[in-house]
Order: sequence, then structure tokens, then C-alpha cells
Amino acid sequence: MTSERLSLLVASLRASFLVFESMRVHLKFQQERYFLLLADIITTDSPKVTYDHKEAALGKLLKVFTQ
Repeated sequence: MTSERLSLLVASLRASFLVFESMRVHLKFQQERYFLLLADIITTDSPKVTYDHKEAALGKLLKVFTQ
């Protein structure tokens, strides 16, 4: 179950990243909200969010800022 959720999270993060990368000029507000959502995932203390989920979110956030 957890691995399925992680796979789904990683796939959705990848898709979101590609959409924002290709339409950056038109989706500035949405991209800002996306960054806030990733930050919330990374900093949450909820037991529902595993370390792997946090690591996936942080990886996408770092990829955005290192390109």
C-alpha cells in the first residue's frame, strides 16, 4: 500500500514538474502554490507522510531550483 502511494506521488510530482516547466510563463501562481504544497509535505509531522514521501517532495523541489 505504501509503495503504491509513493509511486503515485512520484508520478504526479513528475507530471506537475513537466507541466510547470513547459508552461512556466502562464502558471506562475499555480507554480507558487505547488512549491508551498511541497514545502508542507516536507515539513509535516503527520504520521501519514513517510520519510520516502518527504524525500520525493524534496527531490522535486531541489530539481526545480537547480536547473
